[in-house]
Amino acid sequence: MRSGSIEEREARSSRWVRAECARIGRESGRRIAEYWKQVVPKPVKSLLSLKHCEFMSTFVLNLQSSDQFERIEDVESFVGEDASGSFGLRAYHERFMTTLVFGLARYRREGESWQYLALPGALVYFVDNQLFINTRRYIRDSDYNRISEALTEQLLKEEETLASLKQNLRRLEEEMLKRLLEIERGT
Repeated sequence: MRSGSIEEREARSSRWVRAECARIGRESGRRIAEYWKQVVPKPVKSLLSLKHCEFMSTFVLNLQSSDQFERIEDVESFVGEDASGSFGLRAYHERFMTTLVFGLARYRREGESWQYLALPGALVYFVDNQLFINTRRYIRDSDYNRISEALTEQLLKEEETLASLKQNLRRLEEEMLKRLLEIERGT
C-alpha cells in the first residue's frame, strides 16, 4: 500500500485526474461523463468529484452566407448530411472538411433545444474547436415544421427557376441552329 495520508493521496489523485481529463479531452472530445468511468480507478472515485475535470465541452459555430454572418458560441453538437450519409460533430473533433447536401442540418447549444438550418448545400470545415459553414444562403429556426415548409418552398422555387432556365436554353439553341442553317444556305 502507498504511504501518505488520505489528503496526500487525494492531492496526487486529483492532479492525476486533472491531467488525464485534459489529455483525453484534447484527444477525443468526449464528454466527462463518457470517460469518467474509464479513466478514474474505483478507489479514487470515492475521493474525487467531477469538479477536477474542468475543460470546455462546447465549440463555436460560424455560419457564413453571401449576405449574413453569425457566430454562435457554446454549441454542444452538430448533425449534418453529406454524400456518404449523416454525421455528427462534437467539441474537440479532429480537423474535418466535407460538403453538405441540400436539406436540413441541426445544432444544439448547451442547455437548449435543437436549432435547424435549411441549406442549399454548404462547405463545412471544423478546425481548432470551431465549425465553419459556408453556403450561398441559409434559414435558421427552432421549429422543425416551419423550417421544413420553408425548405420545401425554397426547393420548389429553385426547381421552377431551373426548369425555366432549361427552357430558355432550349429556345436559344433552336434559334442559333436556325440562324446557322440560314447562314449556310445563304453562302
